[in-house]
Amino acid sequence: MASSSVATSLSTTDENPDILGNFDLDIDDIIDLSSVLVRVDEEVTENHPKSALGTRYWHECVAVLREKLLARGWQLEDAHNQPRVALEYGNGAKLTLIACGGDVNTGTNKMPKTRNSKGSQTQAAVNSNAYQHSLELENTLPSVSASQETFEGCWFFLVYHDSSLNEIRMEISKPLEFSLGRITNWSNRIILPSVKLDNYSVNEDDFDASPDIDIPIVPKG
Repeated sequence: MASSSVATSLSTTDENPDILGNFDLDIDDIIDLSSVLVRVDEEVTENHPKSALGTRYWHECVAVLREKLLARGWQLEDAHNQPRVALEYGNGAKLTLIACGGDVNTGTNKMPKTRNSKGSQTQAAVNSNAYQHSLELENTLPSVSASQETFEGCWFFLVYHDSSLNEIRMEISKPLEFSLGRITNWSNRIILPSVKLDNYSVNEDDFDASPDIDIPIVPKG
């Protein structure tokens, strides 16, 4: 397992808008997903179970990412009921993307954790990333492009609803450490634009929002 002293590479789509292309995504895809998540905020009420919002976020993130990426040559996977999408490289390397709920640090400069406890499949994926990362540090990987070295392995699409700021925050990050059932450290993080919900009166106390929405995307500078 890699040391927690390893520096995390932090990027934003505001600074590097082309970085999403490494996942066959673009900012319009993120806006489409944001629109779906805003709809979820409108539909989930105080009468739903407390876990409903997070669960619906997860469901819709999985569905939207699959819809986008399967049409672009990715493959659907369900490793022990963990839904994923995966892209095979020509040399046998693989890029995998998994949707997951994050904690309050998601989409910020602080180090996030996964929101809920994860099982053996996640731990195995993180261990594989950590081993790959150690080989990269030792320069013992087979000769591939620098871009591919970074954008392979297992990545997580984290999403978090911040009720105090009334916004949705997201990032795509590569896990490096796993502790007590949660991912606790990341080698690479890509911060996506946050989605402000202030115009829609959507929070725990007021779920009456207009169905005519215009998603306010806020760059992370």
